[in-house]
Amino acid sequence: MKYYFIVNTNARSGKGLAIWNVIKDKLKEFDVDVHVYLTKHRGNAMRMVQKITTDHRKQNAENATKEKITIVALGGDGTINEMVNGIMDFENVILGYIPTGSGNDLAKGLGITRDPIEGLKVVLGKEPQIKTIDIGEVKRGELKRKFAVACGMGFDASICHYALVSKFKHFLNKINLGRLTYVGIAIRRIFTGETFTVEMTIDDGEPRVFEETYFVTTMNNPYEGGGFMFCPKACQMDGIFDIIIVSKVPKLKILAVLPTAFWGKHVVFSGIELFRGKKVVVKAKKPMMLHVDGETLFPRKQIEVSVLPSTLNIIVG
Repeated sequence: MKYYFIVNTNARSGKGLAIWNVIKDKLKEFDVDVHVYLTKHRGNAMRMVQKITTDHRKQNAENATKEKITIVALGGDGTINEMVNGIMDFENVILGYIPTGSGNDLAKGLGITRDPIEGLKVVLGKEPQIKTIDIGEVKRGELKRKFAVACGMGFDASICHYALVSKFKHFLNKINLGRLTYVGIAIRRIFTGETFTVEMTIDDGEPRVFEETYFVTTMNNPYEGGGFMFCPKACQMDGIFDIIIVSKVPKLKILAVLPTAFWGKHVVFSGIELFRGKKVVVKAKKPMMLHVDGETLFPRKQIEVSVLPSTLNIIVG
């Protein structure tokens, strides 16, 4: 088995490099074939994985084999997103994940350890537990982007955007409190952000219109945004999305309800609605901020989100 390590050295405001140095020393204790790639900027991980998996697919075709490789991510949900979009041969690729980001929502949803040394032992273990999970794909115009955690439009996407450029996040990451960045930005955006009107259609059913909407998010994972359990019953292996939409809720009520979302208790409040479906089309009257796995994309008026069932092989324990 070949192992390819994709290391985001900038994860958690630079702590990714320090964690990698610890893991690198520990790797010497394992008798494995390891190839290491260090990312330098956004988009690196996707291009690296594209090349690795394209070359591997060609090699399998030439040798008429179905040999598998393991690609190990050291980073956060954004790194995972790049890698999911870079994989060219899902059938013969196993993804290992040692979470080193600020939020690590996918790791939390799948029960993957956040301890880097324990994570290394799990990934390189003789009989790792592998799950084949669903992923999502969002289409906006002619462009497509896959995701593992969630695709959101509106309030949560603006939180992701401001978190990416936040200097305060850099400071909090240094003292291992990076998740508080999302809370602080969320409180600020409640009072400064705009609401919007959307039309949502699930599985080609009847369209529904929601006014004064804060956000609509299609989730493949219970958690997003640094630990908010927006869809408590979301499962990565059921072939269906959970969708949350929040509309017509007074701002002060949003402020009071938001902390309960860390435990999934927000769902009992009026104005917060949950749905399920395999395909979601969202249309807004004006372009709205958009994110996939916390990575912001250009604002859009319309998106179409579809589930890709049982696609990604990932080591969980």
